[in-house]
Amino acid sequence: MNLYLQHGKKLSIISGIHLKNFNTPAVEQIEIDHTVEPAIWFKTLIINSVLIECDVRNVYWREKCKHGEPETAFDTESTRVVPRMTRAVYDEGDCEDFELFDSVVKLLNKIESKSLSEGQRAQEILRILHLYVLPEIVLKLQDVTLLQDALENVEHSIGIISEDIQRKDRGICLTENSLRTQRDKLFSLDNFESEKYLITCNDNFLREVLVDVEKDIESMNYELESRQAEVERIRDAVTDEGKENLKKIRNVRDDIFLSIQKYQSVRETIKNVTVRENRSKRRSKIKPNVFHEIYLELKGRLMKEKKIVKNCCDQKLKIASVREAIAQVRDELLQRGESYGFETSRDGPGTSTDVLESSDEKPSKWQTVEDKVKGILFDGSSGPALAFKAFCDSVTTKITAFRKENEFFLNSRDPDETSIKGNGEDNDEFVNISYLDSIAIQHSQTLDNRISSGYRPFTNAIKEDILKHIEEQSQWLMTTIDIDSYMEKGKILNVELPHKVWICYEVQLYGQIMNPLAKLYYDSYSDVANKLYEFLLKKSLLELGIDESWLNEECIGSQTGQFESISETCSSAVAKKGASLKSGLSITLGRMTLDELYQSAKNDCQDIPSFIDCPLDDESNSDVFYDQEESKSNRSSLSENGLEKSSDINENNRASLYAKVSGEEPTINEVLQPAGKELDHCVETAAVVEKLKCMTRAYRLVNRKVTKLKSRNRRSSIEGMVCCDEILSASIVLLTLLRKENFVQLYSHLNLMIDLMPSFLTGSVHDCSLTNFYSSFQYLTDKMVSINRVSR
Repeated sequence: MNLYLQHGKKLSIISGIHLKNFNTPAVEQIEIDHTVEPAIWFKTLIINSVLIECDVRNVYWREKCKHGEPETAFDTESTRVVPRMTRAVYDEGDCEDFELFDSVVKLLNKIESKSLSEGQRAQEILRILHLYVLPEIVLKLQDVTLLQDALENVEHSIGIISEDIQRKDRGICLTENSLRTQRDKLFSLDNFESEKYLITCNDNFLREVLVDVEKDIESMNYELESRQAEVERIRDAVTDEGKENLKKIRNVRDDIFLSIQKYQSVRETIKNVTVRENRSKRRSKIKPNVFHEIYLELKGRLMKEKKIVKNCCDQKLKIASVREAIAQVRDELLQRGESYGFETSRDGPGTSTDVLESSDEKPSKWQTVEDKVKGILFDGSSGPALAFKAFCDSVTTKITAFRKENEFFLNSRDPDETSIKGNGEDNDEFVNISYLDSIAIQHSQTLDNRISSGYRPFTNAIKEDILKHIEEQSQWLMTTIDIDSYMEKGKILNVELPHKVWICYEVQLYGQIMNPLAKLYYDSYSDVANKLYEFLLKKSLLELGIDESWLNEECIGSQTGQFESISETCSSAVAKKGASLKSGLSITLGRMTLDELYQSAKNDCQDIPSFIDCPLDDESNSDVFYDQEESKSNRSSLSENGLEKSSDINENNRASLYAKVSGEEPTINEVLQPAGKELDHCVETAAVVEKLKCMTRAYRLVNRKVTKLKSRNRRSSIEGMVCCDEILSASIVLLTLLRKENFVQLYSHLNLMIDLMPSFLTGSVHDCSLTNFYSSFQYLTDKMVSINRVSR
């Protein structure tokens, strides 16, 4: 593998990076000087080149060519050597790992000043690749073929080393048998039970014999137990043949017992001479013995062979971890379509493919900010670690107690409530409306006001406690961890270091408290989400205002006429209302392209105190209440895919939209399925920053899919350009495709992210993605209010 490092006009090319013997990272012939897990280095088996470009803060890589295809090198003559047919590690705005680029800039400066030896340069390159580059490279389904080839090569290497181990093991067994025979002869010829004789023998020889005698006694004891068990089993045999066999086995058992007695006597005598202080000081003149010298020579060779076999076994273990990593990635690619190549453990820094001893700590230079934060938190005795554990226990206890108390009061009903409600139903004099059975949305209210009223104070308090705790802990960790490598002349080189510490601590914190925290937010927002989902089941996309022409053309195709005929059957009032709301989405943003949207968001983000509301067309304030019986009937109309509704018109409409055309065109479900999976991952992952990344990946996938759909059958690229309204429409369609539980979970986690997103991410690409999906929910909620107003 080749590595290209570029910063400004500085360019360094390093070749010969490989996984030596499939188990040791190396640059040319210089192996890594620190024991590391080799599994992640399997990526070098399929990667041709890696480019780290510090100016644009990104990493590019290109896979090896398949059989028969010529390899091409990077164009190092250009100012920015980003070649075509390469893949970027980071999407725009995603890179948070300043450590990587700071390390590369320092390395380039040292290479330019020639202050590094070849060995030092190689070790720094291996460190950068191992810590920052290889773990971030994401493999795709297109890499399965290369992975399969690499897997075959690794398995072939394992087969070779296994045969070598077996061959050496047979030699070791022969040597051990030879030594055992020699010991028996020595014990029969010389009096090893006499201290007077042993004090004339070489002390090294006696110590080696003592080790072997103890092993012999242990093995003979096992054999004695086995023979005794066999005697007891045959002892009750009634046949003469059985009695004869019993006699033979007893003789063998007795011989073993006598041998054990003799070896025990020899062992104690040797200990008297070599180990026990009151007798070991007595010495006589050492008499040379050629048989003893031969024994020591054979024992030395045996130990060397065992050491070689142990090294071979360690190499095989490392190669096996590489094999398992490749097999794991291959399976993940076939299932999910992408993989990072490892699975991390929440309870420590380890991964699923680690095979080396965890006690082997990394040198300080090999520890990233994440490693240092983890080391402090899992130490257990430091101040931040104690505060971390105490806060996790406190939050979990508070949330659990609150939910139990709230459940108790919700299950408690006023004894007069039933009679009052009955009077209201019979005489129409009283009307009982539970908060949980109604939604009141005012013109000026934001999404925070739609939380169930009983949860708002407690949820806000928990949110404030968490943000305050993370900020305090981050500041404490900044004074605790070793940050000398990130400082120069007493100042921190990169202002992003505190942000990195925040994120690293947040990952560990939410790993402990996200489960109860997610349940709290689910309880807080599930009522609103359920009502919204039931509303969506009753409405077609046209009734929701989703009338994009490209959506109709590409996904409905020949059934466009049917689609239009259905729209004519819709209520004129609803149609007008939908058009009004739809046009309202473009009041401030217009039909911008994605690049224009990002630029606008970047320029204006500092002036936006919070998320933008979509105002209702009707300026008057009113409350909207749902009929309970209607809500129940809606649940019964939920079909297997969670999209159809009881109305025949809307059912045909939705079925037309999601159907394949001529068996070739993909359905909307299939087109947006990758983005839906990212939304599922958003709910599953623990850390808020990781949830935001999933949200951003989903947003980008929606953008790419919409662009691809809209560009079909377009004469010019301008006609295929995507604006923010169209992305929003596709996001709304994506939400309608979710199953009920996923829809409700996503809604609650969306609010969780809004509450707990770090302030330094405001205006970032993650903030933009979050705003997009928030606006999608906001639009659907406002649409629900509007349609219900018209129907009243």
